[in-house]
Formats: sequence, structure tokens, C-alpha cells
Amino acid sequence: TVDGRIVGAAGHTFIGPGHGKTPLLGVLPEFGNLGIGRALQDRRVEAMAAHGATKITTNADRPGTISWYKRNWGYREVGRLPKVHSFGDDAVDHWTTLEMDVRAWLEQPGTQADGTP
Repeated sequence: TVDGRIVGAAGHTFIGPGHGKTPLLGVLPEFGNLGIGRALQDRRVEAMAAHGATKITTNADRPGTISWYKRNWGYREVGRLPKVHSFGDDAVDHWTTLEMDVRAWLEQPGTQADGTP
């Protein structure tokens, strides 16, 4: 929140033992590029890890978002799903499915769980 206004939100769930899923993440455009999205993603990965997640799956349709997940959390592409509803970038007819190895990310310097301030 900024001055009591919600400017970003993120969700997560589990789709199986040790398998987390991140269904949504959004930040108001006027608050973009301030690190809010990254902080939300970091916190939800840490929360899922604390509850036993070893793998996290997400779907994205924008090339910039896909590369953001790969660059910052080590996600890799594992498949594609056709879109069944209009959501995200309407010019893209599929979701790119990405997975991350939670343990590998947590071992990287700079993550909360590695003990770095």
C-alpha cells in the first residue's frame, strides 16, 4: 500500500504436495518500476517455500514478463496452454508455462532465506 491505497497484489496457492502456483500479480501502472512487483513475487515465493514448496509454476503471456521471471527467479519454460478467456495480452493466443526450482533460488545470495539483510 502507498498512503493507504492498494497499489499491488499477488496470489499463490498449492496444486499438489510441494508444488506451488502463482495465479496473479499486478501493480498499478503509475507505481511500476519501483520494485513492488519484485517484492510481491519474492514474498510469495518465500511464503510457499516456508510451507514446503520445492517447485512453483506460473503462466505468462508477455515476453517482458516471461524474461523477468527467468532473469530474477530462474524460471524455465516447460510448455504452453491455449487461452480460453480474454485476459492479459489479447494479441497472444497462449500462455507460456514456467517453472522454478525453489531450493535453487533460495540458495542464491540476496534472497531473504539465505540470511542476507
